[in-house]
Amino acid sequence: MGGGRRVRTATNTNNNNNNNNNNNNNTATKTVPPSNPLAHKCHPSTTCVNTPLTGGYSCVCNTSLSSSSPPSLPLPWTRSFTSPLLTTCPSTPSTLGCCVPKSFANDAAFDECVAGFVCPVDTCAKGNNPCDTKATCRLRDEPEEGVECGCPGGTHGSGFPCSKGGGGGGGGSSSATGNVVTVGFDGFLTEESEGRLERGEVCGCEKAVVDACVGQEGAKCDEKRNEVCQSDEKGESR
Repeated sequence: MGGGRRVRTATNTNNNNNNNNNNNNNTATKTVPPSNPLAHKCHPSTTCVNTPLTGGYSCVCNTSLSSSSPPSLPLPWTRSFTSPLLTTCPSTPSTLGCCVPKSFANDAAFDECVAGFVCPVDTCAKGNNPCDTKATCRLRDEPEEGVECGCPGGTHGSGFPCSKGGGGGGGGSSSATGNVVTVGFDGFLTEESEGRLERGEVCGCEKAVVDACVGQEGAKCDEKRNEVCQSDEKGESR
């Protein structure tokens, strides 16, 4: 409902309109400013819904509305958070029956109750997706756990975008050299890359390159001659 409760103003009927066979009611609608005592106090993660029987309104989780939520959305995501530290009326789809108004306006207890009603936000939805363009966003079973970004087969990384500051998502580096994932000739991740992946230090979804110095077939240097194999940033030995 935008900034506040929607109210109806006077109806203007034109009885002298010769172009219409029937009288048409032109109803003007305006939004109550948030500063107005009649304005709703719903959190942005919810939608204000009029409740004529109680003479007031309730706040409904955006994710519980069929118009904004896919049928496959996990049930916990269509309810308010489970912890009373995060929301009023925990684990409910709306404040109806929980936040009960005692008067039509200036009800501080009711305002505090509905304002504190907070629901999860579907961050995988279009416009909110935090994942890298190559990754698939998936809501975790519990909203408090957030989302996970899964990389497609053949790639490795946190699934979160790389940031210019060198942090992106799971703390991965943004530089080309610091984000390289390597495998040995045996096809297994190198110990160094595996450790960085476990620590979430690789952002995005990267294809692994072969480290020519790892694996039996990759040992091209002669240790008897004190030669040490070193691979460059592309995984090629030198």
